[in-house]
Amino acid sequence: MTMRLTVDSSVFISALNPNDPFVEISQKFFSSIAKKGSKIIIPITIALEVDNILRKVGVRQKEVLKTFLEDKTIDIVYLDVEFLEKYWVH
Repeated sequence: MTMRLTVDSSVFISALNPNDPFVEISQKFFSSIAKKGSKIIIPITIALEVDNILRKVGVRQKEVLKTFLEDKTIDIVYLDVEFLEKYWVH
């Protein structure tokens, strides 16, 4: 059975920012997830937040959003009206 995880944006930011004090630990974390065949489940807002923060600190990773969309270990949940009606409207 595949383990499914939700990862905070700060972990993505530290893994993609070479100036972050936790860059090595975060990169090892993502590497271990991939090796175990686990899946990361995130809302689209996490990808947007990571891209935005990396731009603000001047560490613009090439095609950050494209990376999120193409990474096979990441499943993105799109928060649209249908999702809200299904899970939030009672």
